[in-house]
Amino acid sequence: MSGLPRVKAEGWMYSPTPVYATCRRTTRHTPTEQPEDYEKEPDESMPAENTEVFDYRISTSGNLSDIFRIFTDDVDTSNEVLIRKVSQGNGESEKIVATDGSCTNNGQEDAIVGAGVFYGHGDATNQSIRLPEQVGDTKIIQSNQTAELVAAMEATEPIAKTIQITLETDSKYVISHLTKSLRKMEDTGYINVNNAEIIRAMIARYRLREAPIHVKWVKGHNGHEGNEEADALVGRATTKVTEDQLVLDVPPKLRITGAKLKMLTQKLAYMAIRQRKSAAMPDRPRTRNVITQVKEQAQTLFDISPTDSVIWTSIRSKDLERKTRYFLWMIANNAYMTGTQWQRTGYTEEAKERAVCQHDRKIEDIAHILSGCESPGQELIWDLTGELWEKKGSSLQWERPALGTIVGARLAVLKTPGGARKTGEERLWRILIAESAYLIWKMRCERVIQKDNVPFTTREIENRWLHMIDERIQLDRCMTNQKYGNKGISPNLVRATWQGLLKREHTLPDDWVTNTGVLVGIESDLRRRTGPRGR
Repeated sequence: MSGLPRVKAEGWMYSPTPVYATCRRTTRHTPTEQPEDYEKEPDESMPAENTEVFDYRISTSGNLSDIFRIFTDDVDTSNEVLIRKVSQGNGESEKIVATDGSCTNNGQEDAIVGAGVFYGHGDATNQSIRLPEQVGDTKIIQSNQTAELVAAMEATEPIAKTIQITLETDSKYVISHLTKSLRKMEDTGYINVNNAEIIRAMIARYRLREAPIHVKWVKGHNGHEGNEEADALVGRATTKVTEDQLVLDVPPKLRITGAKLKMLTQKLAYMAIRQRKSAAMPDRPRTRNVITQVKEQAQTLFDISPTDSVIWTSIRSKDLERKTRYFLWMIANNAYMTGTQWQRTGYTEEAKERAVCQHDRKIEDIAHILSGCESPGQELIWDLTGELWEKKGSSLQWERPALGTIVGARLAVLKTPGGARKTGEERLWRILIAESAYLIWKMRCERVIQKDNVPFTTREIENRWLHMIDERIQLDRCMTNQKYGNKGISPNLVRATWQGLLKREHTLPDDWVTNTGVLVGIESDLRRRTGPRGR
């Protein structure tokens, strides 16, 4: 050490000896091996067609924006380095595993989800797993995708870590999350990713193995032996009376939380904040009340029991205009200033008077405005809507829709005697119900705010409703243009929606849907042609 040269700068003499000694003391405590010392590029030589290789690497490289993360979880982490060397494998000790998953009554509250793992005929480790609804604090989404993930997660458990695995699955969802989507999910902290806890647990189990994992796509229900056997195991799982237990624990040294600063965008940050706030916020009683009404009406009219997630997704249906979707979201959250919301403490008597309908002196909440009031605008619009619906000749009998029916308009399930879905009738139902309700709301606001509660005339109401329907028909026809690509509408769907309702329909050309030069609309004298009707 004494032989190290001294450095002179600005009149001072510096010796590098203390610096060298400090560096030695610091590096003495670092691991002798680092992940990057043994992590190699995955073997890209594919053993078979439609096969991808799971990338087990965990090290991070890059600048500081790749290292620091934000929106991390409040969990204990570990500074322990994961030392496990993955052999490239030679295929001599390889295990082929087939997995499958399925869900009966998908999207319904009574859904039953099963997963199957097939190792071989007569193999005692074959698994039939009925998924639970909850694991600890994690709610398990009851869906086909969840079942496929659980099957893939459990597939590696009975197999020794040193044996190479080929996972055969018909789920491109699973393959994507194990390969091309993996890095992005981890870099963005699994923000707004469905089944995040299951995916994390699956990835952790795969990374603890010491032999390669190949993921192969096979076509489902196409005679593939492994897939057919796994499907049979799924069938047994769905008939189980009791649910199986799942373990979703992730070792601290493999748990990755938070998004990389490099990957953070305003949209991603907003989603992360919303996700955290939503998890910590209890249900609003007013919102819960509306959602309960939607479920009751769906059960009564269509014999279905949709989950909360399905209901909220249905409100965003692309069959409805953006302003109508916003309207449904607002009434689902009971967010409009109506009814008893005007009777809060501290409001003036003049303001509190707005809680009462000036037509019948009842509390004017959103349900009363849309389906309970006897004012000319609301009643006539529903009468016109009912007459048009009955003209369609549907097996679903018309009755004035309740609030739950309006919010859940997208949930309609109508079938032929043979069990096939009537997509045209279903689409017509949601358009008529949602758009008519929005028109009632608009005209009520105009009457109360702009017209000093002076009612609209019958002719005004009829013309507004007819104009709305005709505009919607023209919009549907325009959206069949091929320039809209995937955002467009099939001409056959438009025809199925409006067929039987158009004015002088028998005289229209065969291409009336796509030929926008042809004038198309409904009968302007609808009421006279269908006759008077009661409520």
